[in-house]
Amino acid sequence: MRWNRVRDRVLCAALAAILVGADRLIKRWALTLGEGGAREGLAHVFRFSFAWNEGAAFSMLRSRPWLVVAVSAAVLLFVAGAVFLSRGLSLRVRLSLTLVLAGGLGNLIDRALYGAVIDYIELTFMTFPVFNFADVCVTVGAALFALFTLLPGKREARA
Repeated sequence: MRWNRVRDRVLCAALAAILVGADRLIKRWALTLGEGGAREGLAHVFRFSFAWNEGAAFSMLRSRPWLVVAVSAAVLLFVAGAVFLSRGLSLRVRLSLTLVLAGGLGNLIDRALYGAVIDYIELTFMTFPVFNFADVCVTVGAALFALFTLLPGKREARA
């Protein structure tokens, strides 16, 4: 059904736009915290702490920002191709990849604008690197993609 394929892609594009927009708005607010600034979030769970991340996940490759940008852009092009051009993906797989795409785009925009990613969520109940909404989108999307594609189960009808 051609209509379902078009509808699914429009839904994914709209979701990506909403998530990237939300990420931009939250990061704009995080900038108001200023370098080293913090605000209480949910007591004993997290707080908002402004930090720049010049590398990839957990600040890896900090000394090679051009490599982070190149790899990120290549991966995002591949994911976008899968979301919008592939014929055999179910809607739930497309949506999981859309989360990855939106989060990756949000962080790539930061790299283009500032040369680093704005992080602001600091867990207070454990030691963990500061992260952001875009990182949550990438992580949840990747986990859902793995769940939907790797676990055995009933095969869905393809759109």
